[in-house]
Amino acid sequence: MNAEIPPPAKEPQTDPLGPRSSEFIFYAALFEGALIMLALLLSAVGLFDPAQPLSRLSWERQLLPGLIWGAAGTLPLLILLMAVERLSFWPFGALSRITDEQVRPLFAGTALYELLLVSLLAGLGEELLFRWSIQGGLSTWLGSDFGQVLAVALAAALFGLCHFLNLAYAAVTFVIGLYFGAMMCLSGTWIAPAIAHAAYDFLALCYLTRWTR
Repeated sequence: MNAEIPPPAKEPQTDPLGPRSSEFIFYAALFEGALIMLALLLSAVGLFDPAQPLSRLSWERQLLPGLIWGAAGTLPLLILLMAVERLSFWPFGALSRITDEQVRPLFAGTALYELLLVSLLAGLGEELLFRWSIQGGLSTWLGSDFGQVLAVALAAALFGLCHFLNLAYAAVTFVIGLYFGAMMCLSGTWIAPAIAHAAYDFLALCYLTRWTR
């Protein structure tokens, strides 16, 4: 009798760039939650905006202006996303490569509610830390109009450094940090950039992972 020929061995499957989607979402949510805790710890040593205590959120002074400014402030960010997708010169070409090589693979296969969760936590955690805590605290410590401008710039610089995937990404994130900082100054509430940040992240991730290849 002829010996049975074993089936050919299957080639090992390789995971796409980064961890599996659910695992990545878990660690991303954990990281953003840690930023919230860091902001609260910094506030315990006085680094926060005393004009915006978290214990006294007002509908008229914070929530309503935050909703209006945040919704309106999302549009320029979406225009920036369209520019990144369509323009090839620096920094847009470099940003497009980052989204193709890292952002799309990392978030591929994620459920809609997972994108929403990460976006909400990113808006809340990063704006609590960089705007409410760092910008608000430095603005109070430095005083004067120049001190407020310097606080916006320093918070935006830290925001850019914490997003250093490449020079172009850090530079554009620094400009977005200036934009969020100015939004907080004009609206009078950190909730405005938090809403714009979360809304943009969610719409951008939906666009990159579902509406385009």
